Formats: sequence, C-alpha cells, structure tokens
Amino acid sequence: MLKALLFFILFLFVITTPKSLWADEYLELSEVGYAKHQDPFQARKVIQDEVIEKVSLRYITDLIGDKKVNKNKNMINAKIIKNYGRYIPTVKVGRLEGNGDSRQMTVTLKISLQNLKQMLLQNGLLYEQDGPAVVLPMIAMTDKTHMLTYRWWVSDNDKSKNFLHQEISGVHNELTKALKNQGFFLRNPTAANDKNLVPQAYQIDALRLEDLFFLGEFFKSQIVVKGDIRFEQGSEGSEVSRIYVRMTAMHTGNGRVVAEVVRALDTEPGVFERTISNKLDTTLPDIANDLATQMHEAWQKGTFGTRLIKLTLRGPLDYYQVNKFKTQVEQKVGEIKSIRERLFEPSQVTFEVDSSVGIDGLVEKFKKSRFDGFNVELDGVSAEVVALRLDFENKP
Repeated sequence: MLKALLFFILFLFVITTPKSLWADEYLELSEVGYAKHQDPFQARKVIQDEVIEKVSLRYITDLIGDKKVNKNKNMINAKIIKNYGRYIPTVKVGRLEGNGDSRQMTVTLKISLQNLKQMLLQNGLLYEQDGPAVVLPMIAMTDKTHMLTYRWWVSDNDKSKNFLHQEISGVHNELTKALKNQGFFLRNPTAANDKNLVPQAYQIDALRLEDLFFLGEFFKSQIVVKGDIRFEQGSEGSEVSRIYVRMTAMHTGNGRVVAEVVRALDTEPGVFERTISNKLDTTLPDIANDLATQMHEAWQKGTFGTRLIKLTLRGPLDYYQVNKFKTQVEQKVGEIKSIRERLFEPSQVTFEVDSSVGIDGLVEKFKKSRFDGFNVELDGVSAEVVALRLDFENKP
C-alpha cells in the first residue's frame, strides 16, 4: 500500500512539473538542405538560413494557419524569423557534401514552441482577428432609490433618466481609456448612438447570454462586457449612499469569462446624485483599469478566444509516458494553446486544454498527427470531451 502511494505521489510530481524543468521543453529535429554554390561558406549559410525559415514557417503555420501566414508573410520574416535566436537557441550544421552544382547539408536545431508562441503573441499574430480586439459594453445602470434603470440598447426618452445617461457615458469613457492603454478598442455605444442600430427584438430589458453574444457579433466585437451598476440611498436619516458594480468580460465566440470586477462602494455624506457622481468619478478609473488589466493578462497567456475542452487519455498509463505524450501534444498540436492536468485515475488521465478550434477540429488534428512511441486511437467524443486510447511502444 505504501509503495503504491509513493508511486502515485511520484506520478503527480513528474506530470505536474513545469516544462521548463525538462529537456523536452525544446523540440530537437534535423533537416537536410540544398544549395548551388561554389563557395562552401556561402553554401552553408544558404542552407542554414533556408532550413531555419522552413522549420519556422512549418510551426508558425501550425499555430496560426495558412491564411494568416500568407497575409502576414513580410511581418513574419521581419519580426519573427529574422530574430530566430529567441526560439531556436541551438543550431548545429553537419558536413557539407556534393559539389558546386548540388550541395547538401544536414542542419540540427532545437526549437522552443513556447517562445515562438510568445513572439507571435507580442506581434499580434497569435489570434484570428487582425488589429485590436473590439469590446462592446452592455452595462445597465439602476437608481434603486427612484426605481429608474437606463440601458443604452433600449429606446427610452424618459428625461428623468438623464442623470443615469450622463453617468453611463462616464463609464464608457473610462473604459475607453483603460482598454486603449491595454491594446483593446471599446465600441462606445452612447457616443455612436448605437441604439438606433440594435434590432427591435433585442431592445429589451432582460437579455439572455446568447442575446449578448449575438449583439457582440452584430457589432463585430470579440468581447462583450456584461455590467450592472446599482446605487441606492442609505438607511433613513443617513446621507451615505451605496454603489454596487459588477462587470464581466466574455468572449463572444465561446462565452468564456476573461475578466471580472466586483465592487461595493460607499459615498461621502451629502446630496444623493452629487455624491454618487463624485464617487464614480474617483473610483471608475481604478475599476476600468482592473478590468482592462485582467483582459490583457488573459490575452498574454495565449488563451484569448480559445475553447475549453477536456482531453482524456486511456490505457495502461505510465507517468513517464504520459508526460512524454503531453509534451508532444504541446509541440505538435498548435491548436492547443495550453494544457493542464485535472484528474488522475488508475486507468486514465484527464487534461483541460485551451483550443483555438472546436471539438471536431481537434479530433481531426489528432487523427492526422503522429506521436513518437505511441499508437493513438480515438476512444470517444462528446460535446466537451475528446478521449484517446494510447498504446505505448518501447517502454523504458
């Protein structure tokens, strides 16, 4: 029993150890290159450069797709491949063979896909959309004391809501500044008078999540911020009011929450509307910056707009082999942006992966991929789970 427990602890340690502690962080491969040069020095340089470009484009294409590679070829060459040393730290050249008409040489290199992903991310190439992500605010503001609510997407000419309209415009302005500083673009619906563009069926108080995502796509926005700002006067005899703020940023393509801010604020004593306005003026910059920072952090992780899918491995699992397979998945399945262990059982391990494609796309990728030392078969598919059965070859 003790032996089994120690083995399981060792299994957890090995499989959860960060990749940076393992040699498998770098993928080593060899390619044969060709050149026609009388000068051996020039031939070696041409072959080395061509192999680096060929390998780089192969993995960049896996990560972002042919369409985006072709569209951004000049930028990829100038910003990524030209600086290949940041993701290819080691290049070894073999013996130059042949004559001036036909020379060939083997080039062996190590490539870090994590560093390559980071470079693509920093240059705005990792995601499907071109340019900054567009954010659509769907924020309601409610005065509970006077039982008034303002929603920009609902046609409403009630002049008693002018104060709410003024304050929500301030919210939009603060979000615009904070998001711009983090590389996002807020579609300001009050400034653009977007309510005239909202389809009649969606000009209602209670919108469902799917309605919010529809409007996000309708206004060509990758992110929707669902928000609720409520305020009310304090207890009888008190001049202090309380403000409740909740803003949740969600990706319109998959519904994933990428940022959320919740606040409960007390105003200074004084006239109701004036104290509410003053408190919002002083706290909104911090709230907007918090939301924008969280969104930027999600973007930096490379999981912005990805789908959350469970990947289950079944078979006679060995901790060394499972870790080896996980590393190959990270290296060969570019659609998977991150992979995390979630459940360990005697005959299977379940991972949680962030995928840039849906279930069907991920299944097709696994069918086409080859994993060294493994026979991999599809063992089941559901709405959120891809199950693979692994047979191991050449057990250590």
